[in-house]
Amino acid sequence: MTADTTENIEFIAQNVRKSMPSTGRLYIFDVFRSSCERFQTEMEGISAVVVDSAREAVEQAPMVISIVPNAADVRQLYLDE
Repeated sequence: MTADTTENIEFIAQNVRKSMPSTGRLYIFDVFRSSCERFQTEMEGISAVVVDSAREAVEQAPMVISIVPNAADVRQLYLDE
């Protein structure tokens, strides 16, 4: 994954969070934890919770949006291939 891809994913996540109710929580997971931590810092004051796995996010969230860069990542995320 390139830096541009990571920045694009963060941009999408920022827009998702901004469109949520102010009382909502956004659970975020990335294989690169530093990306999650940077996102959380940039979105300070807005509830973005870093979790340790995609499974943890799914278990806590009433709705799930997956943003992944390519088909191989989709298969890994959903099918554990």
